[in-house]
Amino acid sequence: MCEQPDTETYKQTYIFPLETTKVERERERERDRERERDRDRYEREREERDRVERERERDREREREREIEEREIERARASEGAGYT
Repeated sequence: MCEQPDTETYKQTYIFPLETTKVERERERERDRERERDRDRYEREREERDRVERERERDREREREREIEEREIERARASEGAGYT
């Protein structure tokens, strides 16, 4: 008759490696979830920075247009005052 391995040897050989693998898989899943959260957070932050930069660029463009209009108005007033109507 075959000799049966003792319970401790069986656990060490078959059960513990399975549990270890199970724990490792769970840790890997948690790391994956954490990386996904980090990617999502980075993407949101990048989108926010891009949005803010676009708003700033629009504001700068509006300011340039306003300055151009003011200069044109000043020129028109100056030419009216000089009799160039």
